[in-house]
Formats: sequence, structure tokens, C-alpha cells
Amino acid sequence: MGTEVDQLLCPVLIKPKNIVRESPRAGNEETLRNYDRGLKWTHFGHHLFHDLKSHPVASLMLIDILGGLYALTLFGKTIIPSWYRRFTTWLTDFLRPAVPSRIPVENLSEQEAVDRLVREERLKLKDFLRQSPTWSHLSSRLTHLTVEALRQTALAPAPP
Repeated sequence: MGTEVDQLLCPVLIKPKNIVRESPRAGNEETLRNYDRGLKWTHFGHHLFHDLKSHPVASLMLIDILGGLYALTLFGKTIIPSWYRRFTTWLTDFLRPAVPSRIPVENLSEQEAVDRLVREERLKLKDFLRQSPTWSHLSSRLTHLTVEALRQTALAPAPP
């Protein structure tokens, strides 16, 4: 949960036959909100670090600031590892608490599975076009047929 990347949980030579979507259990809305909030802060920290790292002046200050943090991390891991482990576990649980989830099990016919996959591909394509700075102005004018044509073009094998 919390990732948009599909993970293929099968051997490399085998093509997966099923798509499994993990979803939060009902009644855990507060925990899910805390998880999403922590995930946003984590992403913000990663983006901020990479933006500061690429700036010439900020990168020097970043080295000075992070040098102290890395020294504390090294000190914690070597001198007081049990305290360090408790602290990092607490911080991880605070930023991204565990959300009880479920994996729905459905017996779908082959046609239902294909229809669901096509629908998800269309939604991902529309979402990409909406978020892309280059194509966002066109996303509101796309018809169902245009999206299907784009999807078919994207899935077509590349010419030799």
C-alpha cells in the first residue's frame, strides 16, 4: 500500500496471471489518514533533499547539516544500538503507521479480468495526461474513443 508501482511477485520467466490490489480494512480511516500524512511528509523530505542537493549554495549547507545527523546515526548504531533501534522504530511507526489491510479474493472470468485491466489502463492514462504539464490542457477534451486509441497505440508492439 502507498505505492503506485506494480510488483511482480513471481519468477522472472513467468508472466503474472492475476492482479492483486491491497486495500485498507473498513474502520481504520484515522490510521489511513495518518499513514497518508506520513507518506506525504516522507515524499516531501526526499524531494527537498534532492532539490537542495542540486543547488550549488544549498548543497554546502546540506553537507554541514547532514554531517551532524550522519554522525548521530553512526554513534547510535555503534555505541547504543538498542536505543537507536527503538528510536528508529518509533519514528517509522509515527510517520507511517501500519494500516490493517485486506486482499480481496474474487473469482473473475477471463473476460471480466480483461475488462477490469482495460478500465485500469484507461484510468492510468487519463491520470497521466491530467498530471502531465505538457498534456494537461488536453485532458478535459479527451473522449472515450481518443483514450482508447491512445491506449491501443501504447500497447502496440514497436516497429522493427
